[in-house]
Amino acid sequence: MPKSTVIQKAVNTECGRCLWPSQTSKNDQKYNFRADKGSDLPGGKVELIIQANKNAENKGVRENVQQDSHRIVAKVVVDPTNDPSGSSVEDDALNSFEKKN
Repeated sequence: MPKSTVIQKAVNTECGRCLWPSQTSKNDQKYNFRADKGSDLPGGKVELIIQANKNAENKGVRENVQQDSHRIVAKVVVDPTNDPSGSSVEDDALNSFEKKN
């Protein structure tokens, strides 16, 4: 995921909209997961929501999402102003994933 692009896109995107990859059935299959815009938070921070795609190429991902298509795999908070490159996104996403699974 191109973190800095996704973070900057999140600033002007409605809550619940897909940030990455662009929403097509081909991308849903290829990337297995997507990043959606979560809530706008105080101080200009934004939530990024990671969810599995129901058309995922990976069988395990696809089977899991069929049980709950709205399940949040990971959730991270980003600060587009003070950390536009998203230096902590990967670690935060992994920590969130481990807590949720």
